[in-house]
Amino acid sequence: LPSATGLPVHSNGYFELSANRRDIWHGDDMVGVGQLRSEWNIALLQDVLAPCYAQLLLYARSLLHGPAFYALWPSSKPAEPWGSLVAAMYRLVLDQPLLRCEADGGSWLSARSAIFADGGGFELPDAARELLLRR
Repeated sequence: LPSATGLPVHSNGYFELSANRRDIWHGDDMVGVGQLRSEWNIALLQDVLAPCYAQLLLYARSLLHGPAFYALWPSSKPAEPWGSLVAAMYRLVLDQPLLRCEADGGSWLSARSAIFADGGGFELPDAARELLLRR
C-alpha cells in the first residue's frame, strides 16, 4: 500500500482495502459488510501480525545489539488501525526477555520484571511506557 503505517517494519497480509486502495478498511462505526471487513483486518493485525512481530523481536535479539535491536521496536503508538497491532504486540512481549540489562554480567529481562530508573540515556518507547503504566 502507498500509505505509511508508522512502524519500523513492513507488514504484509491479505487485508481488505479501502475503495481507493490507499489504506486498509477500518472503523468502529460500520455495519454489515463494512464491519466484517474491518473486523477481518483487526483480526489479521492482532492475531497474526502481532505474534509475528513478537517472534521477530525474540529472534532479532540474538542477531542485533543495542540501538540496532531497539530500532525494530515501535517508538510511538501509530494511528489506528496500526495502533491495535502495537498494543497487541506489547501485550505479548510483556513477559518475554527482550530488554538487555548489563548489570551482573548481562542478561535479558522481561518488561514486567525490569525496574526502570529515570535517566540513564535510555528512553522507553511511548507505546511501551503507556502499556507498562497501566499495569
